[in-house]
Amino acid sequence: MKKIALLLMILPTMMFSTAVLIYTENVIIVEKHDVEGTKEITYPEELQVMDVLNADEWFVVSGKRESWYDVMKNKKVKIVEELDGLEGEVVSLNPLVLKKENDTYLWDEKDKRWYIFEYETPRSTPDTLVVKSNKPIEVLYTMKGSWSVVYDIWEDGNFTAKALLPVIPVDEGNVFLISGFFEKKGVREVLMMESVAAPMREKRIEEPVEVEETKVYPLGYLKGLSKGLRVSFGSGRIKKIESIYSFSFPVNSGSFDYVKMNFSKVAKNTKENGLGFPIPSGTVRFHKKIDDNDIIVSAGYVKDTPVGGEFRLSLGSSWDVRIKGELLKSERYKTYVERTWRVTIMNTKKESVKVRVVVLGESLKLLSSSIECEEKADRLVFELVAQPGEFSFDFEVRSRW
Repeated sequence: MKKIALLLMILPTMMFSTAVLIYTENVIIVEKHDVEGTKEITYPEELQVMDVLNADEWFVVSGKRESWYDVMKNKKVKIVEELDGLEGEVVSLNPLVLKKENDTYLWDEKDKRWYIFEYETPRSTPDTLVVKSNKPIEVLYTMKGSWSVVYDIWEDGNFTAKALLPVIPVDEGNVFLISGFFEKKGVREVLMMESVAAPMREKRIEEPVEVEETKVYPLGYLKGLSKGLRVSFGSGRIKKIESIYSFSFPVNSGSFDYVKMNFSKVAKNTKENGLGFPIPSGTVRFHKKIDDNDIIVSAGYVKDTPVGGEFRLSLGSSWDVRIKGELLKSERYKTYVERTWRVTIMNTKKESVKVRVVVLGESLKLLSSSIECEEKADRLVFELVAQPGEFSFDFEVRSRW
């Protein structure tokens, strides 16, 4: 399992300047500095120092900041109760301050009205990081932020993949999208948690919690980060994308009457199929041409998909294709249970459809089946083409109870 600490340790070998790690709720900015003795480093107020690697000692001297209400003092202001349709540049969210040309619009939440005055930026002195070291150091800053990815797919298979990045108070750097767990704690502690067990016990540091593997998606060296970016990291044409109706149920459940099946668009993530790059989780918009208009007919969500995996877009459920399960027989033994199931697919469409039925359980052993099945220890996967009308298949399975 990859850990954040491991990621931070290997990043210096990957980068030659600032590195920006964007998580789902946090941003970490890594900067390298040469230090011999004591060095003062100023940084934007949007950032907080998370840790300084390889430093003998470090501390932060807070700067002084003037508030927007201080800026308003001794100025002539206009007061407006409502400003419908106001469009301006957001320069502050708390309080809400908009800038339009030479005027500033400040929303007073208490009085529920706008104050308008001539624009002037609040005066401030930056925070200063004081570092003592006799070797190069790496400063880790943190701030709130997140990335999102949007895939646009057209009915002819054309697609684009774009990452939407937050506004970050650095101009450029190597950008990495991180899909995984992040807990804000001292990096020194995390690094120590990566060491061998004996020192960990001596220092009385709790062992790391098992979490889902962290995925790293490098976007490359990007400029203009302080404005926020929409970065295209993939485009092309998917050669084959299938419609699949799917349903899953536990092997130890009881009979159920007709229910809707889930409808998905599925494509192999391979270069031969027009994809072939690591796919971060994100939103997918499915487009269709109707009377020469490009219309988004549906939207869904995809999970992280490695190269060679299955790009699966869930688009909801459908009454057009339904499924029914009948438990025909169940016999319990000392350590296991044998069950016989009959699954019926009802296809009300005029054309055939691809169907996938997944049966979940523990220590599964397929004893017999009237159709082909992919057998695994925790699931049975049945795939078939269902013609219009009804089709049934039986299977017998042994499982732990």
